[in-house]
Amino acid sequence: MKLKLLRSVLLKNKRRSVSIGKNYLGRIGISLSTLESLAKRKVMQIPEIKKVNIKAETLAHLAVRFSVDISVREKKPSLSEIIEITIKEEICSLTGFKQHNIEVVLNNVTVDKSRVK
Repeated sequence: MKLKLLRSVLLKNKRRSVSIGKNYLGRIGISLSTLESLAKRKVMQIPEIKKVNIKAETLAHLAVRFSVDISVREKKPSLSEIIEITIKEEICSLTGFKQHNIEVVLNNVTVDKSRVK
């Protein structure tokens, strides 16, 4: 019972959205799962990407970090730059975030070596 109570308190303190603005009605926010979905959809359009896992987290009031794990068909030196630019442009164009408020971290890059029989 105590463990459930502690867990619920800790989970309630995690931010699940980020503020993207304010107007006379109040704060305008967007959920982190929506940001993850937008970024994943855009990254999957890159031909070299086979599989992607994206986790968004808040860093400060108006900053978001995207942790990216990808599986690629072949190694390309410029792929990390392409992924970073793609995510930043998509999120900035839809939310109004500034580029310096978005951080993209590539955690794991694996190359899929499918065998042809």
